[in-house]
Amino acid sequence: MSDNKENKYDKLEKMRADIQKDKDKVAKMLEQIKAKEAKLKEAEALRIVADVEEVKMSPEELGKVLELIREGKLNDVLNGKTNAYTPKKRDYNNFHTVTEEVKEEVIENKEENKDEEI
Repeated sequence: MSDNKENKYDKLEKMRADIQKDKDKVAKMLEQIKAKEAKLKEAEALRIVADVEEVKMSPEELGKVLELIREGKLNDVLNGKTNAYTPKKRDYNNFHTVTEEVKEEVIENKEENKDEEI
């Protein structure tokens, strides 16, 4: 009769061990997923930077375009329904297509940097 009780407990222990084994596998897989997600996020960021550089867009220009998207104005600008974005051609200061507002910010930043260097 004691053998029968031991067999019942052995079965429970095996079940517990099997559950723990599965939990360990899940934990390992979650770590792998987390690492892969981090690599994906880094690759996405690098792709975005490469895309922006490819069209020779400045950070200010990208910010302005993203602002237009957030405000829902990009389609209006593209369809010429608003003057929210007035593109300018490159000038002798090597500015990319920027609005006057962004251009002024860049000039101010350059002047501030000159003052700091002196």
